[in-house]
Amino acid sequence: RIAEGVPPQPISLSAKDILSGRNAYRQVRICGRIRRIIRDEIDINYVHMPLVMDDETVYISILSDTATEKSLRRLIDSEIDATGIVTPSAYMLRRFRGCTVEIQSLNNISVIKQAEDDPYKAPMLCTSPLSDMRAINRHGRRRINGTVIATCSDRRILIQTDQGDTHGIHFLSAPLPSCGDRIEAVGIPEADYYQINLLDAIWR
Repeated sequence: RIAEGVPPQPISLSAKDILSGRNAYRQVRICGRIRRIIRDEIDINYVHMPLVMDDETVYISILSDTATEKSLRRLIDSEIDATGIVTPSAYMLRRFRGCTVEIQSLNNISVIKQAEDDPYKAPMLCTSPLSDMRAINRHGRRRINGTVIATCSDRRILIQTDQGDTHGIHFLSAPLPSCGDRIEAVGIPEADYYQINLLDAIWR
């Protein structure tokens, strides 16, 4: 039987409501800050975007070609409003905890607050031993200064700050700095068991 009438409007849900799995396949409206743009290495047709909302992280998934991904990267650190469908992780090749929100296209995303144009105006990375590692994994871009002490494969380096802290940095693209270079880098902070790293980084 074909339904008739006006389609239901998207409902606004909290991050916890989306992650709970109790609202699968509902059309929702969400607001939050885009943290990263991640090309799925299993299903390369998809891009995933961690969206920070309510001190939680909800993943947005969207079919994306190169041009779409380039447009999305301009939205890192921007506050957005988006509509999409809550999708159980079992529906996709990539498995997430709870559910994701699948966005149909860029037309379903609107910018509430644009990120700073100059990424080098990002706040300095806090390296206090009392730092909340879970909170660090929700931060936007951060900046760091230091000396390159090692270069690795796959666009990775190690940097040491003037305070003696060591951080890994993974750059978006080549070329890499050389050992001994003093650089300023900007990227997305992420903590592992040993240190705070910067991902998707640029440098000068």
